[in-house]
Amino acid sequence: MIRLLVVSILGGFAAGAAVAQPAADPAAGHWQGVLEAEQRMTRDRLTAMENDLHVQSTRAETERALSSLRSMQGAPQPEIRPGEPAAQDRAAPPEPFPQIPEERLQRSNARVMDAVGDRR
Repeated sequence: MIRLLVVSILGGFAAGAAVAQPAADPAAGHWQGVLEAEQRMTRDRLTAMENDLHVQSTRAETERALSSLRSMQGAPQPEIRPGEPAAQDRAAPPEPFPQIPEERLQRSNARVMDAVGDRR
């Protein structure tokens, strides 16, 4: 019986505490939605500005490259014939391949074959 009395008293306190809490403001949800929409719009504006900046920098880079190409159009170009090495290649003769004595190659081959052994 005492348990029932204690449970009912505690239950009454819990119910009273729940009633005493203020109800949620119905306008708070509306203002939260407005705030989120403003944040989304700000984020979208920032993305659009970044895209515009990227487009402008790409256009400027393209204009610089075109300007460089236009300035090179009037300059004389060296005549290069197909199959003929370029001027810097003609100046230095190609280096010969290193020569390894035959006996040294045979010794090396024998060492390799000994190392391989019966893997074949």
